[in-house]
Amino acid sequence: MESNIESGYGRFDIAFFPLKENLPGVVLELKAVKEEGEMGAAAKTAISQIEEKEYLAGLIWQGVTEVWKYGIAFCGKKMWLEQG
Repeated sequence: MESNIESGYGRFDIAFFPLKENLPGVVLELKAVKEEGEMGAAAKTAISQIEEKEYLAGLIWQGVTEVWKYGIAFCGKKMWLEQG
């Protein structure tokens, strides 16, 4: 697991690099919002950020062929997850 390292054109929040071949990698982008009604849009924005800033570059460079992308928004103790 890596956190906040440079990849592509920015820094992802959290990434899991597989230790064995043929396992997927995972990239998580986190967003905090003030209103519950903003969580869905913020999670979708997080997925867009992963794609636009090419956060998968480090995983692909290491030979990972499948990457799961998740945008997660938080509001207090509630969360919203989007998969990309």
